[in-house]
Amino acid sequence: MSVNYNNVYDYCFSKAIIAKEKKVVIEFPARILGTKIATNIHIGAYTYIRGGEVRSLKKIGRFCSIAPNLRVGDGLHPTSYLSSHPFQYNGNDFSFASEYKEYIELSESFNPPLQKRAGTIGNDVWIGSNVTIMRGVNVGHGAVIGAGALVTKDVKPY
Repeated sequence: MSVNYNNVYDYCFSKAIIAKEKKVVIEFPARILGTKIATNIHIGAYTYIRGGEVRSLKKIGRFCSIAPNLRVGDGLHPTSYLSSHPFQYNGNDFSFASEYKEYIELSESFNPPLQKRAGTIGNDVWIGSNVTIMRGVNVGHGAVIGAGALVTKDVKPY
């Protein structure tokens, strides 16, 4: 039996978008369908993702079943600073505005650790559709996350 590797690639990575300069390691076989990946990540074998966006996650384990519209790693905004607006730690958002440039100088050396954390998803995890997992959250092996959930804290292994 011969294998057409173009068909295998299309089957495994249909409409997936991987951001430039990101290191994405995917163990074969896995299926990444209609998913935007904007982070350095390792995805385990036999995992499938059926659409969504992964912005901050170090690893997705093996044998994970991930339904459509997963969102992982949206930006966090500090609630204990002068403002929740990112001008305090990300001066690039409005760098086109001249009056904003004075804030850029103040913020260049400051980047809160909450923006840098990336979580993990363990092995054999089932995630329902329309789930949002916040940046830095870890999901333990065998965990089940129901459809429509907003996950703000670590999920223990099953």
